[in-house]
This record gives sequence, structure tokens and C-alpha cells, in this order.
Amino acid sequence: MTLRRRKLLTTAAAAPLAATAGCTDGFGFGDDADASDVPAYARWVPASGPGENGAGYVYVDWAEINTLGDLGESLPGDDPPLERTPGRGSTEETGGDPLIVVPGTAVVAAGLGIGVGLGVYGIESLVGLIDEYVDDPVADDPSDSPAETPTDDGEPDLGSMETTLLTRRAIVLEGSFDLEAVEEAATDADFERSGTHQDARIYEGTGVFGSDDLAFAARKDALVFGLAPSDGSSLGETPAEEAPEEDVRSRVERLLDAESGDAERLSGRGDDAGWALGRAGHGHVVVGGWGDVDADSPGDGAFGSPGFGTEEETTPEPLPESDGEVYSLTLEESELSGDMAAAYPENETPDRETVESSVGNTADEREVEIDGQRVAVTGTWSREPERKS
Repeated sequence: MTLRRRKLLTTAAAAPLAATAGCTDGFGFGDDADASDVPAYARWVPASGPGENGAGYVYVDWAEINTLGDLGESLPGDDPPLERTPGRGSTEETGGDPLIVVPGTAVVAAGLGIGVGLGVYGIESLVGLIDEYVDDPVADDPSDSPAETPTDDGEPDLGSMETTLLTRRAIVLEGSFDLEAVEEAATDADFERSGTHQDARIYEGTGVFGSDDLAFAARKDALVFGLAPSDGSSLGETPAEEAPEEDVRSRVERLLDAESGDAERLSGRGDDAGWALGRAGHGHVVVGGWGDVDADSPGDGAFGSPGFGTEEETTPEPLPESDGEVYSLTLEESELSGDMAAAYPENETPDRETVESSVGNTADEREVEIDGQRVAVTGTWSREPERKS
């Protein structure tokens, strides 16, 4: 099935409601991407989403970009995506350049979605893990990295967070975590240990304050929080179109299985998906979608609720529908770079003129490569170096 770039943008933008980067050495068109080309976070991304349909994700390296405010100040244009409502149309200057609009919108949506998605767990200590970078657009001290749990409020110190991955099934926090503190915080929030899976402790809600259908996993380097289906039913009801095993705990276990290699990953879904992840997936902010990622379909966890930007409000679509796409942004001291890699159905690959007129057209420098059904674009923008006081 094909993936509209408009749908990728609205899908990422829908994350907050549903939850209630690239440097390469050449384009590498000659060979399919191998495991060494795929970014490390990709081991967490299953080949398909709930209901076995399309895969979608947003990855953010918070330790590198420091805060949303830091990223927003680095984006070109007078009205960059971080200063607008996610999913809304862009100004003429950034006009719709997807190298900026798609990942820029996705990072805001991911930040909000993660905040809401974790908030339903009622674990107060989690707030300290995400507030500095995710909720607060300008941190008090951007040099503090990674974020640490505050300890002056009596809550357990869970550890530190460096990156987040928002998928359609679950949220992954990677960092360094104190498992005993996690257990204390979980118990305080009416969760109890319920066995293990792939060497991770599994916690499930005890039924207090609606937590009975929630589940998360904990190990020293990662916390994985399941997202409940977003079809409007109670958490205990499985949508008819969704497999019975897709309860919240199973969603957590699916990501753990992908990470361990026991479930198929997006990187192994096909040669094109592996290539796109290797080509455009190495960034500080990365958003990807493959297959039928439908923002309007029910039961899709983080990517399943309509309304945060309509078809009319999003960026116009000069490119045809693709089979899948990956976009990323990478911040360096003197430049910002954006990457896009997409694969198109046979005989539907856009020509060079169409690509050049619509992708990376605001960049100071740009490279475009088209080979068969694959399209890759890299754009760079100069950044003013920060002045030391």
C-alpha cells in the first residue's frame, strides 16, 4: 500500500490526541542497506503497526538537541514549524519544504504525545524525566544533559533519559535507569510486577484509577510504556479489527521482541525500508512511515486519532504517493541538515524537476538522487555559531 506524505505529516501530528537524523557517506544506491547502515534505535521499530498495517515512528535525541526551543531557534524561516500548531500549513518561506516541515512538526507532536501518553500512568517521577526537554520549550540550563529526575519532591530518582521513540504501540525511553527506584515508583502508582519478558521487568496496573489495562517494561537502559488503543472504547475492549493479542501488555512485548530480534523489524520489512532507514534515519529528529499508516483508522495507539490538522490544513502535496518515507534533521555547530529517503510504486517515481521544486528548495545547498523507484534528498542550512558570553 502507498503512503501519502500528507498522511505522514498528519499522522505524526495526531500523536498527542491519540496518546489520551541524517549524515551519510554517499547515497548508497548501489547496494541495499545492511545492518550496519541502520540507526541503533531502529531495532525497536516493528515491521508493522497494530492490526498488522503500516509502521510509523518519531525518534528524538533529546540529549543532542537539548530542548524544543533549541531546535526551533535553529530552523530556517520566520515561522518555523515549532512556532505553529502541529499539522497547520506553513509560511511561504518554509512553504512547505518537507525537509523542515515534516520532522519539525513531528518533534512537537511527539513531545506532546509522549507527555500525554506517559501522563496516564500516574507515575509522578516520570515527569522529571521528560519535563526539561519535552514539556518545557526552553530549559533553565540547556547544558544539563541528559535530563534527570528531581529528587527534592520526595519521589524516587528513576535515573536519566537521553532519547525517546514514539511508535504506534508504545513509547520507548532510553537512558540509564535505577530499577529499584522504578519499582518503588510503580508500586506508589498502583502497578505491580507481573513477570518478565526479554529480560525486562513487566509491570501491570492493579485496577486503581483505571490503570488495570496499562502495562510497561523496565530494564537498566530502557523503559517501554504501552499505548492503549485509541478507538474510543474502554481499554478492556479489543476492537474487532484488531488481533486479540494486541492488548497494552502485548504492545510492550512486541517492541521488546523487535529489539531482541525475535520479531520482524521495519528495517527488515524489505530492501527499500532498510535502505531508507540507512539513508535518512540517522538524525537528532527522525520521522518515518511505511505502508498503510492511516491517521484516521481506529485502534492505532499513538498514530490512530484524526483531528490534529486536516487534509486542507496540511502542506500541499506536489509529490505522488510513496510506499514509505523517512525524514530527519541533524543539528551541527555551524549547520542544520535535513534528509529524506522515499520509495515509490513502479512507474510512479517523481522526476527530478518535481523533486527539486518541492523538496529541499529552501536549503542553502542540496543534493538530489533518483535511482529506479528510490528518491533521496539532502539539504543543508548554515547556522550562526553561538556566541560565548
